[in-house]
Amino acid sequence: QTLAMVEGHGVHRVAFQHRKKLLGRRFLALSPSGRFAEGAAAISGRFLARVEAHGKELFHFWEPAAGGAVGADVIVVRIHFGMSGRFVATACKSLPAATGKTRLRLLELTEGEFEHAIPTLPSCIAAQLSAQVCDYGGLDLYQSRCKALGPDPLRKDADFSRFAEACSRTRRGIGLVLMDQSCIAGVGNIFRAEILYKARVHPEERACDLTDEQRRDVWRHSVDLLQRGYLQGSIITTDAGTGRRRYVYNYRDCVCGAAVRSWRIAARD
Repeated sequence: QTLAMVEGHGVHRVAFQHRKKLLGRRFLALSPSGRFAEGAAAISGRFLARVEAHGKELFHFWEPAAGGAVGADVIVVRIHFGMSGRFVATACKSLPAATGKTRLRLLELTEGEFEHAIPTLPSCIAAQLSAQVCDYGGLDLYQSRCKALGPDPLRKDADFSRFAEACSRTRRGIGLVLMDQSCIAGVGNIFRAEILYKARVHPEERACDLTDEQRRDVWRHSVDLLQRGYLQGSIITTDAGTGRRRYVYNYRDCVCGAAVRSWRIAARD
């Protein structure tokens, strides 16, 4: 799956596909570009034990043995796709050729194969990654990133109170806050515009001045629109009968007929 101008729903869709296709399998790991050579060597021959998405970041948990719970010797790989990225999972025979941007290539190892062997069975699963960020560490890497990131509206453990508290502590406009991944994780430029339109909140209204009801409306629409994006695989924010994909983003006119005004906030229109 190729992710352009990635937002949180796309990362959660990749996580779902990886749980379905890669989880529980053992892989030979390579870094064709050489930009993740140490990380690839560290996870090669291990089993993918867990996959998590938090906001715009994807996490793979690699264990030395199959079927075990994530333990102290787990290796966690963190991925941030940036403005665009690709992490395709497919049969080995269908894997595209590596490029200079390919940080990680995974080739399934079947029973009896060693981590230095090149799998040859056409039925084996493979995966290939290009991304802006790809690093690795222990379980503390995942835990520290979860603390640094704000609540993710697509996760079951998302805590609205953390978002509300982040709003109360800043005099920045809510349009800036929604793009700050430490305040709310997974919202990008398109969702920001549509969430605020649906919540009837001006992007430059200071987050600390929002009422509790307004903050809850912003959160509720964040949950709703990101869930729609996850289920549909596309950012369609309008309700039935509008005849368009979005209310305001990239449109000159609103559905009500008024002109849509656009300006830059944090270097994004």
